[in-house]
Amino acid sequence: MEIKGVKAIEYLNNELSILNSQVIEIRMVSTLENYDIILFLKVKEITIEINFENILEFSFYHNSAHIFYNVEDYKLLYHEDLEEYYLSLDPNNDFNDICETDGDFLKAKNMKVKINI
Repeated sequence: MEIKGVKAIEYLNNELSILNSQVIEIRMVSTLENYDIILFLKVKEITIEINFENILEFSFYHNSAHIFYNVEDYKLLYHEDLEEYYLSLDPNNDFNDICETDGDFLKAKNMKVKINI
């Protein structure tokens, strides 16, 4: 099953939450025109592939002393004014919007989700 755009956010925030999932792979793809990031998550027996296309900004931090990477919290939004998709895997929950203290985040122009059961 493939879902695109705002419907993908609605699906992941309501139908199949990525909360308590595990990041099993982060793939970065660069072309002459675009930079994409694909996150592969595992929720029980389901693999979720989230493809963020046309990356505008991203920042991820990794330290080998910590477990990589269980999703214990997240913020997944679409900004209509900016026409941007936003994901933070280490959000500041004092704010429901994008916050400069959010960690492990990315902003992209397009987003699609593939669910593999």
